[in-house]
Amino acid sequence: MNITVRLFIRFVDASRPFPFLANKTLNLAVEIINQDEEQSMGLVQVPSVLPRLVEVEGEGKRTFVFLEDIIIENCHDLFNGCQILDVGPFRLTRDSDLDVDEDDIDNLLKEVEKSLRKRKRGAAVRLELNKTANLRIKKFLSNNLDLSEQEIFEIVIKVNEK
Repeated sequence: MNITVRLFIRFVDASRPFPFLANKTLNLAVEIINQDEEQSMGLVQVPSVLPRLVEVEGEGKRTFVFLEDIIIENCHDLFNGCQILDVGPFRLTRDSDLDVDEDDIDNLLKEVEKSLRKRKRGAAVRLELNKTANLRIKKFLSNNLDLSEQEIFEIVIKVNEK
């Protein structure tokens, strides 16, 4: 299975702002030193259209690995010419509340449609990342997503996809 054609890779630096990350998507924050010897960050979205568990060739038995682990092991190919310092998987949850003005019943359908469109781009309200993620990745994400310490959940197992 060729997963590189389905990967969306983004650099984040002074000339490239932090991109919009969709609700409940699994992503990787990649701390790098770029070709100009500057420390920078990159983001890779783990494709949700591919199975999360991937069967790999084993020695006479079935072996499965997480898709994000395959991507992490191959980050040096994705960020060609860059030194990979660390990679941290994370998942972002956005505010999905429906905000509908119920007083204006004449346009209720329009209000619901408008609220549903806004829902996809709600404010970040929760960040899940591995407890072993380094402080620079944690600060990078919390600053760019405008999250407080109470909205960051450090977990000791794999970051859940859904």
